[in-house]
Amino acid sequence: MWSQGVRYYGEQDVYAFMGRPEEPPRQLRYANLKVRSTATVISHYEHKAKSGKAYPFFRHAAFQGRFRLLGGDWYLEITPTYRFTRNGKDLDRYHEERLSGIKRFERNRSVLSQLLLWQAVLRAPWPRADRARLLEFAPLVSFRFASGVDESSLTAVDAPANLRSGEQEIEE
Repeated sequence: MWSQGVRYYGEQDVYAFMGRPEEPPRQLRYANLKVRSTATVISHYEHKAKSGKAYPFFRHAAFQGRFRLLGGDWYLEITPTYRFTRNGKDLDRYHEERLSGIKRFERNRSVLSQLLLWQAVLRAPWPRADRARLLEFAPLVSFRFASGVDESSLTAVDAPANLRSGEQEIEE
């Protein structure tokens, strides 16, 4: 995933897009359910203190990944999340607060879009002609329930406690 600008950050146990303050916000195009979509995978923000001093911070699209052996087959469990940094590299001191704030607003559609983005990244063509790809991923596994759940009827007690929630084209 390095060729896609993604690396592993052991301190959070996540894979996240890399970014630098001098670079513009980064967007990727990917196949959403019906149309091609664009997602900002590195966003630039600024917090102004009461003193008027500006403190930049960055939001990086990320995911936690776990391999699961189910029915004799291996699956990658993808849990979308974010990584907040103060300079594109070092974790922001308000990372946890920012993460919990954004997770309160995200719903199924947002998480699904993030899953489809990560599918595009993981399944992107291998850029190295000089060496074989060590691991390949199949498309996401999907299934349908016989009946749905009306999200608007859920209360905070019903919701899980820890929900995870330059332009470049990702070809499939």
